[in-house]
Amino acid sequence: MKGALLLLLLSPLAGAAQEKKKYKVLALTQSKGFRHGPVTRKSPQELCLSEVTITQIGKDSGLFDTECTQDSSTITAEKLKDVDLLLFYTTGG
Repeated sequence: MKGALLLLLLSPLAGAAQEKKKYKVLALTQSKGFRHGPVTRKSPQELCLSEVTITQIGKDSGLFDTECTQDSSTITAEKLKDVDLLLFYTTGG
């Protein structure tokens, strides 16, 4: 279901996919307070479940590459110049 929703959100971009452009998605999975399982990393080097899922959807569809972060301070005006879609998967705060 989440994958279908994301592809629906990207569908306006998909029309231009005939040009074979791969879009850049920045996925924020930051959580403050209680940390739910889908946003909890087992280690700083491993992606959490929601990050793995969105990254795999991009690979499988060929539509986008995903950069994952759990630090909202990395989202700057300069960073957003290189991003086509900013995805928030947060569980609070």
